[in-house]
Amino acid sequence: MDHQHKFLQLLRSPDETNVKLALEMAKGLSEINISQILQDYLELYQCLVSNRLKKRVQAKHIVLLNQAEIQASQNNISTLPDCLGDLPHLQTLHLSQNQITQLPPSLRNLPTLKTLYLRANKLKALPTEVPHLKTLQKLHLGLNLLTQLPESLSNLTTLEYLGLQVNSLTRLPENIGNLSNLSEISAYNNQLVALPESIGSLSNLKILRLNNNQLNQLPDSIGNLSSLQQLYLSNNSLTELPRSIGKLPNLHSLHIENNQLTKLPKEIGNIPILLDLRLNNNQLAQLPSSIGNLQNLQVLYLPNNQLTELPESVGHLPDLKDLHLTGNRLAHLPESLGNLPNLETLRLRDNELTSLPASLMNLKNLRRLYLRGNPLPPSVIEKIKSALPHCRIDI
Repeated sequence: MDHQHKFLQLLRSPDETNVKLALEMAKGLSEINISQILQDYLELYQCLVSNRLKKRVQAKHIVLLNQAEIQASQNNISTLPDCLGDLPHLQTLHLSQNQITQLPPSLRNLPTLKTLYLRANKLKALPTEVPHLKTLQKLHLGLNLLTQLPESLSNLTTLEYLGLQVNSLTRLPENIGNLSNLSEISAYNNQLVALPESIGSLSNLKILRLNNNQLNQLPDSIGNLSSLQQLYLSNNSLTELPRSIGKLPNLHSLHIENNQLTKLPKEIGNIPILLDLRLNNNQLAQLPSSIGNLQNLQVLYLPNNQLTELPESVGHLPDLKDLHLTGNRLAHLPESLGNLPNLETLRLRDNELTSLPASLMNLKNLRRLYLRGNPLPPSVIEKIKSALPHCRIDI
């Protein structure tokens, strides 16, 4: 190993003793421009740590820059020095809440960078250096000014998390399916109008957050997301769901509030471990009988739809704990509701109920029953109060 290589190895060490040794070593090596090297470290320190350092950088300052993680959020950074690429041990770089519009070319020289935080900056486009980060696993780009992403994003084949929330994206790259290691995409609060078909190739994707966009349909390939556990689609413009939604074997949370759904595909009953289904504020007039096949369902939210009746099969949900039906047009309820042994909360406000099924008196675990806003006679109210003394009844 030559002297210059040994010097750099010691200088870039996270151990202060090694850095001091490197600085002593440099005094005898004329081929090393120690003044320029120290000037670079001074620029980095002033940018990433504190701009209060005005004099010559010391070993203790260099050591702070040689760590695996650097916290430089809220540092009022607008420009990063190009010598940023001289930090070979850097694995996590926090640059959130600054004024950054671009990144230095040397960023691509960081061989071990795994996590890059760029939230709440002023990026209008993905810096061209980012797709060169071959070891990157987590990329946080939320709260910027992004309107599109380049196809070169697919070069980040080790990426596991992609944070795009609160930007102005209208689409995702067509080849996003090449990011085979992605486990989470967070793209809520954008202007997405459609998803690329290739999204179905993300076989390791577990969480997909797409709420608060302008989606009016989902690609059939959504059903190929075999690892998907959580799907958030609230506040979009969806009028229907693809039948392939029933092919998601690991989905346990499905939130589709505030859309324009008029019906659900019967295949929704094929999602075997669904626990939480939220369909608030849609235009649903009925539910498919297959809803009763969701044997693991614990939460079913359907307020503010157009439901006039419920299928008998809704009483076949043995694990259901919370059933929310406020703000529909229900004039009667099926007797099968009394077959829900674990039901704890039943919300029936603002419907058209004039009676309640006698079977409700069997719900011994019911703790909250909301009935206000229905034309129920007092005799019905008194009867249910007497049958369920441990239940808080809102009238």
